[in-house]
Amino acid sequence: MNRCNTASASFARNRRQAGFSIIELLVVLAIITILAGGAVIGIRPVRSGLLANRAMYQVVNSLREARLLAMTQNRMIRVDFEPTTGDIVVWEDDTLNVDHGCGWNTNPRWLAVTAGFDPSTKLETSQTFITEYDDYVLGQPYEDVSSASFENVFNFIDTDTGKASFIFTAEGFLTHPDDTSCDPRDGKVFTGPSGDGSASNLVRVVTILGATGRIDGWQLRDDKWQKVR
Repeated sequence: MNRCNTASASFARNRRQAGFSIIELLVVLAIITILAGGAVIGIRPVRSGLLANRAMYQVVNSLREARLLAMTQNRMIRVDFEPTTGDIVVWEDDTLNVDHGCGWNTNPRWLAVTAGFDPSTKLETSQTFITEYDDYVLGQPYEDVSSASFENVFNFIDTDTGKASFIFTAEGFLTHPDDTSCDPRDGKVFTGPSGDGSASNLVRVVTILGATGRIDGWQLRDDKWQKVR
């Protein structure tokens, strides 16, 4: 009997030791909740940065494709930026019987792109174009040229269309609608989160060198504009 009682007591003790108490389970759940909450908090800025980069790359890709379209089609291509909707709309000069080279066609007829691909796109709903950012204390982006040469697209609204636009010539130059001589002009486009355009760490800028058509994306790091790879 003693031997049976001893075995039963030992079995019950081992069973109790093998389980978890309610308090232990609550502690574990609390730790998991804290860790999960920290992970979510850590993911948010990463996701915001990814969305900001995506918007920047959308601008970069549309501009590059528009420039390529201008050169391959031998005609002027206009790129409109809509800050209220986040749309990038691309048009082609469809004026007939004129030289589509820069400086000759002073009265273009802008029609929807009819080529094999249309560079038009729309930014993510959380992103928008920032129309005014030039007065930011850190200054403007630069790349081996004076920062003043990069002109914000929203400083040059087309008087005919009312749109903020860039134009690529048949030679691949970037120019502005108000420049009838079609001289190469450096340009830039700012993007950022909707409703929070002042969050400098989430602002991106795309620069275009007018004469070469080089297009790059930048973000603020350590109080400097640095190229996004």
